[in-house]
Amino acid sequence: RLENRSIVLHYRDPLQMQALKEQASRPVRIVDASTAYIPLPPEVRDAEAVFAEVKSLLQAGPLPL
Repeated sequence: RLENRSIVLHYRDPLQMQALKEQASRPVRIVDASTAYIPLPPEVRDAEAVFAEVKSLLQAGPLPL
C-alpha cells in the first residue's frame, strides 16, 4: 500500500526484511517487527511506476533463506 509518498511493506520474516534493507538501492525504514517504509522518488507518480519500483526492489537479488 502507499502512505505519504512511501511504499508500505508488511512482512513475516524480520531477517529477510533486514537482508532486503541491506541490499536495496533505496532507503528502507524498518519501523517495527512487521512493517517497513520505502520512500518513493519524486519522479514516481502513477500506479505503473509504483509497481515498477516495488518489482525492482523485490527482484534486486536473492535473499538468504
